[in-house]
Amino acid sequence: MDNVDRQLVALLETNARMPATELAKRAGLARSTIHERISRLERKGIILGYSAIVRKTDDTENTRALIYLNTTQKRSSHLLNVLESFPEVRSCFSTSGTCDLVCWAEFSHLEDLDALLDEIALLPSVERVESSVMLASKFEKDSIGATVRNASTLAVVGGQN
Repeated sequence: MDNVDRQLVALLETNARMPATELAKRAGLARSTIHERISRLERKGIILGYSAIVRKTDDTENTRALIYLNTTQKRSSHLLNVLESFPEVRSCFSTSGTCDLVCWAEFSHLEDLDALLDEIALLPSVERVESSVMLASKFEKDSIGATVRNASTLAVVGGQN
């Protein structure tokens, strides 16, 4: 899967009934190209079917992860543009400390995280990739500091690629 395929999958996960003309407009491609790509994704078993979106409960939340990147001294805006193009990557921060960038990402399946880590590791200015999967949230706050959600446990499991 390339970036365009990931974008199509993310759009279809948001709205499986989105018309091909709208998908084409958002992806910047011809409608016929969208049909060809979707057919290929279906044949490859990446798109297994289409279903109704049901309200999420605590046990059906997406998997969230932090991705830690060590980059070369010549980190370019190209790297940030590539990271921004991944629909799973929700935000990216430059940091002080042991890594140069930390990205927050969200996935439906752990296999998607694994594939993204492999792809990021191949980028020219990336020297090292590590990740931590967020298992549950203790609390979250909105922009004014009010707690908006509680959960029962929090643990972070590290992995590296």
